[in-house]
Order: sequence, then C-alpha cells, then structure tokens
Amino acid sequence: MTDEPRRRGRPPLVDRARIVAAARAIPAETLTMQVVADALGVDRKTLNYHVSDRDGLLELVAADVFAEVMARLDVARAGTWQEAVRVYADGVRAAVLQMGPLAPHFHLQHASLGATLRPVDDLIQVLLDSGFPVRTVARCLRSISSQATASGRDALREATGTGSRDPGVSASRAQVAVLRQAADDFPALRRLAAIDEPGIDPGQWGFEVDVCIAGLAQQLDAVVPVVGDDNA
Repeated sequence: MTDEPRRRGRPPLVDRARIVAAARAIPAETLTMQVVADALGVDRKTLNYHVSDRDGLLELVAADVFAEVMARLDVARAGTWQEAVRVYADGVRAAVLQMGPLAPHFHLQHASLGATLRPVDDLIQVLLDSGFPVRTVARCLRSISSQATASGRDALREATGTGSRDPGVSASRAQVAVLRQAADDFPALRRLAAIDEPGIDPGQWGFEVDVCIAGLAQQLDAVVPVVGDDNA
C-alpha cells in the first residue's frame, strides 16, 4: 500500500475571511502580515492576493469588528424615527469603541459589508417612511455617522491613549487654560472654564444626539410635500 504523493508547490487555501479571523486573534500592536502568515501556515506572499500590506490588514480587521457590532443592531424595531436615529448613532459609536487601537485604521466609507448595510438601510427606510426627503436623509446619515465615529475615537483616546488624535480637543483644552489665566477679562467664558474638567464630558454624546434629533424634527416640520418628487 502506497500513500498518494502530495502535490508540491501548492499553498494551503486561504481566503479573506480566514485572514481576518487569524488577524483578530492577534493583538493590534503586534499584528503584521508575517505574523498572520505564520498563524495560517502560509507564505507571506500568499496574503498579498487578498491584502496588500499591514495598513490594509488593519483596515480589514477594523471593518470586521465594525460589521460584527452593527449586525446586532435592530433599527427596524425602533418605535419612532427618533429612537431609530439614536439606536443607529449609539451603535456606530459602540462599534468604534469596540475596535480599541484599531480605530485609527477604520474608514466608514470602506465598511461595505452586508451586516453593516442592513442597519443603514433600515434607518433610511424609517426616515423616508416618516416623511423626510431623500436628500435630508442622506445628509442626516452622513452627519450621524461622522459624529458617532469621531465621538468614539475621542473617547478611546481619552480612556486608553489610542484612537485618532483630534487636534480640536487639545486646542480646546489649551484655550480653557488660557481663559482661566485671563478670567477677569472674560467673565462669561470664565463660567465655562470653571466647570471644565479633564477628559470628555460623559453627557456630551447624548447631548449631540439630542441636538441632531431636534434639528431633524425641525427639518421635518418644514417639509412641504411635492407630489412625485422623490429627491426633494
């Protein structure tokens, strides 16, 4: 009895899903193409058929974390459009927080996975059904997504020193310090400086969502129905 000879030169089969799964088991700080290749038992060049470099690998993993969190959202079950907006916004922010040190490598426009698109589509439908014009819905989606992503990154930076560094936050702190030193010249600003504390205000995110919802409500009140116009 003889064993069937092995085919030489044929690398083990890998696909993007296996690459991402292997990469997610490795700390982001030590994640490299070579480390993933070793974990999969393949040559590093094999990965290049699916991802070009380490930056691309980090983007893939960040997008996968985002999709995993977004897949758990149930925007369609929201009782009102206001609740739907809040569920979606909180979900995007939570997904960014879940990324941890991967957050700087996440690009919302690249998150085109099916699990990501479902809650987006649900929110769009809820807003359209509530009477919002298509253009307003598009602007709303961009605004909410951008604010939630930025808020998540800022929270990560404050909590762990990771995430994107927003120069606006550092500038704001510097301005507050200056205002405290010149408090006598700016009495109104002095009152704000007196309540400013290091780090991000835990109520800031909820406030931003409330303002967004209030603004949308005002937009909806101003809508003048135009028969047959889907792009108002």
